[in-house]
Amino acid sequence: MSLVEHDLGLREGMASELQGRGFHVHAFADALGFYRFLTTRPRTVSVLDVEMPNEGGLSIARHLRSLDAQMGVILLTASPLRAVRLEGLAAGADACLTKPVDTDELVLLLNRQMSRQLASPGEAVARFRRASDPDAPWRLQVSTAMLHAPAGEGVRLTMSEVQVLQALTTKVGETCSPVALCRALGLTSDEWSSHRVEVIVSRLRQKVKREIGLDLPLRTVRGHGYLWPEGVV
Repeated sequence: MSLVEHDLGLREGMASELQGRGFHVHAFADALGFYRFLTTRPRTVSVLDVEMPNEGGLSIARHLRSLDAQMGVILLTASPLRAVRLEGLAAGADACLTKPVDTDELVLLLNRQMSRQLASPGEAVARFRRASDPDAPWRLQVSTAMLHAPAGEGVRLTMSEVQVLQALTTKVGETCSPVALCRALGLTSDEWSSHRVEVIVSRLRQKVKREIGLDLPLRTVRGHGYLWPEGVV
């Protein structure tokens, strides 16, 4: 996701808090830096400050909406006026929040927008087999960011976990390299890191074990990456 906020303290604070919630945040101080980023990453969920010098969030939102009708756009404003929020929605924003922002509300909006982008038409649920029981599928429900075990137990995922699992389960039985998973996370080449992927996978395994008592049937292929196995490992 992208955050465009001219106030340094607020920008760094929001970016840190959202990263702690599992989001990968690209933060910018102005529209120019954000537009440069869009030349290489045209699809992103954007959180925009309305009251910025030079070009504000309303103008950016109109521009984004002209480029992509499906792009997620959330505006932030210091104004309590209803008219400002309505103007933001009229500019094409999916939501307009008043500062100080309720982080829980922002996270819910971000998850909804990112899930909408991740889910391909007609494919909201990906089904894949557990190696120890080929007749019982695990299900990744992208639209709700949920992983369901064969017996139906559910684990809520962060968007980075959804992105990694979606990449792995579209290639069942094939090894996905850390680079491929970094691409799935939307990272640029200078941000690729096998350690980042290791941390996400480790946390995901721990979460599944802790919440539903099952081992995630995700295999580490030493020196090559990870795979979701097909049949008996």
